[in-house]
Formats: sequence, structure tokens, C-alpha cells
Amino acid sequence: MSKLYLIDGNNLLYRAFYAVKDFRSSKGIPTNAIFGFTRMLFSLIKEEQPEYLAVVFDAPGKNFRHVAYEKYKLTRAKMPEDLIVQRPYVEQIVRAMQIALFQIAGVEADDVIGTLARVGLKNNLEVVVISSDKDLMQLVNEEVKMLDTMKKVLYTKEKVQEKLGVLPEKVIDLISLMGDSSDNIPGVPGVGPKTALQLIDTYGSLKKIYENVDQVKGKLQERLRENEKLAFLSYELATIHQGIPEIKDLPLGELKYQEPDWPLLKPLFEELEFRSFLKEDKVAPDSKLESQFRLIQDEKMFQKVIEEASRQSIISLDTETSSENPFLAELVGISLSWRKDEGYYLPLAHRVGDNLDKALVLEELRPILESAAIAKIGQNLKYDLTVLEREYERMAKGKGQIANSKEQMAKGGRGERRGEQMKMC
Repeated sequence: MSKLYLIDGNNLLYRAFYAVKDFRSSKGIPTNAIFGFTRMLFSLIKEEQPEYLAVVFDAPGKNFRHVAYEKYKLTRAKMPEDLIVQRPYVEQIVRAMQIALFQIAGVEADDVIGTLARVGLKNNLEVVVISSDKDLMQLVNEEVKMLDTMKKVLYTKEKVQEKLGVLPEKVIDLISLMGDSSDNIPGVPGVGPKTALQLIDTYGSLKKIYENVDQVKGKLQERLRENEKLAFLSYELATIHQGIPEIKDLPLGELKYQEPDWPLLKPLFEELEFRSFLKEDKVAPDSKLESQFRLIQDEKMFQKVIEEASRQSIISLDTETSSENPFLAELVGISLSWRKDEGYYLPLAHRVGDNLDKALVLEELRPILESAAIAKIGQNLKYDLTVLEREYERMAKGKGQIANSKEQMAKGGRGERRGEQMKMC
């Protein structure tokens, strides 16, 4: 059976952005997200050989969920400036590769994906959604799967239940109870994943829970009663709409994948200095460059990185944070490198994609950071050390301290600096 592949553009773009650090052209244009996204497209085309393919992005502006709940996505951080400038290039590349591109004003990408999935099913196609977003798992059924290309996981109904604790048809009920901090969907205050799963296991659905709310005991019943409207609002916010008028009757031919338009692609790749993609009419990018930058999202791979890092004499260190002020910044991720053009990124607190356990990462890094035998260098090491110092202070309840002197760290503006030894207490 033929398949329709639907790519969650925003999800893949953010993951590509944080997978590779400080990737720029000689003109200073940030290109890490463009490169990662393009590499993913080529890899998908090579491995899956799709007959039907589309990329879906969120359009700028608000949608009906903002009207229903004015705080919807209010807590979500703004798109980083370095990512904003890359988005137009990504869209140009998608069009030059002759892949159908959708972004509909006033409509969220999830609803576009849901509607296009239904278009595929009406035309007797299997549907594969390319994303790691748990919200989209509600679409999974016998004919619709979700593929996380970075972790190489294909989510079937059974895999969704293994990950979330419920089958796809109960994902909306789960979110309506426990909420979703990434989208600022409130849920029922005081009800977390464990309690939500217990309620669903006992009563079956949000509607059934409220039909039998008299049977719920103690404080939980009180919380449910007080927040009934909020729970059903959350249900509405979490529900993916699958009948968007603009595309619900879309002719299947508009989703047909064609060969890349190389006369359009080549000037883009030349401008961005993507030499590995400039192979004449080649779909597969240069595997050498592909392997140079790695996103580490599972503990086994992380332990291998730690083992190798501990054997080095010098390590380049960089932190990804939420603020330029180190005293306000939240540590989002850490980059490590010890060879030219090779590096590892450890995601710790990203809104999109899977993160490593921050406490585990910091504890495992501690011997390396404290080792006098391993020199540390960085573009803005004073900032990075201050951020790390504060993280270790939190872990040690205010007793953490970086031993190398502030005077030594302060030398040399924003240029390269070395930290011979750190003491994380």
C-alpha cells in the first residue's frame, strides 16, 4: 500500500536547531537548523522513498485555541533570533525539493496534519506522521503511525500506550486531566500523570469521570468539581481537528512527491555553503559530515560520551540557556567537543524533543569539570562557568562553588578562555 508522509515542520526545525551548535556560513549566517532539517529530508527520501509527502508549519498569528483560551501557549518562549532568520531558507528548500508545503493562517499545524491524514485515509493510503510531539499521538491507529526519525522509533498504538500509559484514543483525555505545560493547557490543577492515568483506567474517559464524580474520594473529587469547566476546555484545546475546510477535499495529486528541482536547489546550497548537498542529482548527503555532530538523547549514548570525554586532555565547553544574563538563565543544554568539526549536544530542558536527566548529566560531568588534567576552553567560558556554578549550587543547596578564581576567568573579553580546574561542591 502507498504511504503519505506528513512532516511536523516546527517540531523537526526546533530539533535540528538544537542538535548542532554554532553552525554558520562564512558570511555569518546561522545554518544549523537549515542543515539539520535538509539532511533529515534527504535521509527520509532515501530511506522511505515516499510516493506522497508534505511538510506542515504553523502560520504566524493566533488560531481558534487562542480565542477559546487567551493563555494558550502564553508561557512558550519566543523563537530564537538565530532560528527566525533560518525559517525562510528552510521553506525555500522545501519548495525547491518540490515537496508540498502547508501553512494556513488561523490554523495550527497539528490540525493541518490531522486533516491531511484523513485525506490520505480517504484515498486508501497508509499515513506516517514525522514528529516527536505527544499531542499528535492521538492520531495513531491501525492505518496511521508516527515516526520519530531522530530516535528511529515508529509509534504504533501499542508503542503509544507504552510511552504515555494510554492508547491513542485516550491521549486527549489524559491531557485534559494532567494538562500540557508546553502548550500551557491547564488541565485540572493538582492532577498529575499518575492520578490522570488512574482515573482513566477506572472510568474510561473524561466524560465518564464526571458522570461518576460522586464515586471519586476525598480532595480529588473536590478538585475535579471545582475545575470541571477547565477540564473540558483543556479537552477542547487538546483535540486535533481533522476537517479544515481549505484542505479537507484536497486532490491527492497535490501531495505527490516529485524529484528535487536542482537548478533551484544548487544556488541555495551554494549560498549556504552546504557542499555535502551539492552532489549532482544525489539524494543522499555526505555521510562524513552527517556523523560529525550528534544529538545525545539516551543514557547509553551519554555514558559513551562521558567515557570518551574523560580520556581527553582538553575539552571545548558551551552552554545553551534561556537568557543572556547568567544569573537569570536556565540551563537548557550543554555542548562538548574535543576534535575539529565534531561535537556532542546534551539537551536538558528543551520544550521540544526528549531531554536527558539534568541531575544525572551534571553529576557525571562533575569529575571531568573538576579534573586538573583536562583543560576547558570556550567562547564565553566565564558565562558558562557562572551558569554551571549556579546549577551546582542548586544541587548542593547553596554549597556549590567553582574554585578557579573569578580573576582568571575574567581575562580576555569574549574570546577563548581556559579553565584549568573547577571544583563543584
